[in-house]
Amino acid sequence: MRGRLAYQLMNYDWDPSASKPVDEATSTKLLAWGSPYGWLGASSFDLFDYSSGADGRGDRSYAMFIVLGPKCRFNPQSGRWDGKGDVRIAIETVEAFAAATVSDVNPGSLVDRVPRGPGAIETKNINNGYNDTYAAYYLAAEDNQVAFTFTPPAGRPVKTPIFVVQNYTAANLPRIVVGDDVATVNAGADSGAFVSLNPTANELWITLNALLWEATVVRITADSN
Repeated sequence: MRGRLAYQLMNYDWDPSASKPVDEATSTKLLAWGSPYGWLGASSFDLFDYSSGADGRGDRSYAMFIVLGPKCRFNPQSGRWDGKGDVRIAIETVEAFAAATVSDVNPGSLVDRVPRGPGAIETKNINNGYNDTYAAYYLAAEDNQVAFTFTPPAGRPVKTPIFVVQNYTAANLPRIVVGDDVATVNAGADSGAFVSLNPTANELWITLNALLWEATVVRITADSN
């Protein structure tokens, strides 16, 4: 979920219709987020930006990014504080995730249906294996193996993509090859990949510690060592 006024951080202290001067200090001390009226249970409710409506019935779940950082940065080229802030960087990162593609999956396959959220019974369709609830790409292993080509959108590199491999039944961490290089796994902050196993769900979570600029072949296999 993303909206300009989706999260309440002293937001209403500067309501243009209020009599409070915009340059007056605020004493408000709160950090919260909410949802529109009708989001729970109503057959129809307005989205935050009133661009359309949605159905509030059934399983309810949503994902968010909480970004703590500067709103903007000093730009030495312009001599002004018009450089990208952390919120803009986070938005562009997620947009690059959604625009990237996963192709040539063999062995294994792309997952096209996942639960709507944590603990949800209802499911949702996903395209290209991309689950926007977790900003991760979902694939299914074949004999604890999966290989694919990951392609970032043109001119928009993807930083630290996350891959969730289902049907991974091995009890050991995998061997991961990115391009022609074998990635180090869970060997500290400079590891090529950070990996965790969820044996209950037979899932393998992999974060590639890399900035990918071009189409890259990734191979994941159960390490016999």
